[in-house]
Amino acid sequence: MTAPIQTPGFWKRHFWVFACGVVLISVSTRVFDFSVAPPGYNGLVITEPFCGLHSWDLADRAWAARSHVKYGLGYTKGLRTLVVGDPPPEHPEYYVSHPPLETWILAAGMLLLGTEDWSVRLFEVVLTVPCLFLILLLLRRLYGGACALLTGLLLVLMPPSGYFGFNPLMVLLSLWALYEYLLLTGRLGEEPAAKGRHLLGLAVALFVLVQVNWAGVFYAFVIGVHYVVRCL
Repeated sequence: MTAPIQTPGFWKRHFWVFACGVVLISVSTRVFDFSVAPPGYNGLVITEPFCGLHSWDLADRAWAARSHVKYGLGYTKGLRTLVVGDPPPEHPEYYVSHPPLETWILAAGMLLLGTEDWSVRLFEVVLTVPCLFLILLLLRRLYGGACALLTGLLLVLMPPSGYFGFNPLMVLLSLWALYEYLLLTGRLGEEPAAKGRHLLGLAVALFVLVQVNWAGVFYAFVIGVHYVVRCL
């Protein structure tokens, strides 16, 4: 007697269709600005798209990225440099309380799209698309397709995510580090032959995570403490 043919589940068969829907929702909520309708109208109205930056954090990063593009790395030394003027101050004040990688990435986007506010927002939206697909893929490997899609949908539907963004690169790197750590410790199945690869992946993910934002230190700390407690 032959074994019955196993057909993949609904979420597995249509995962990428729903994943595209999640990405489309994320893009649509971040493209337009919504405001309260004027007197005589009900509800919300869509105002001009890309009319400005929505947070001090993004404006600060955009300012530092413009300094890289306008004055060059020889002047900024690759650090966050918040200066204006043509020519700029001879001895700039470097801001070293945050890692510089975020501003490098944004500066690369400015080289492609320009230094205007609309180009900054457009680059953030464009960068979100591949990052969000990878986030959904990692969540599917960790928790299954249905949970991944629900989590991704909740992430992009949160009002702060639509208005301020949700730093997809940080989310992606933290999930990648968690995924490599769980593989390394055998929580997702034993892979003794691939432990070296997973250790390298964990090291790269945590290193880049810390370079993107100082908050990445907390992820590295928690994973390290968990491993020590697990060994004890």
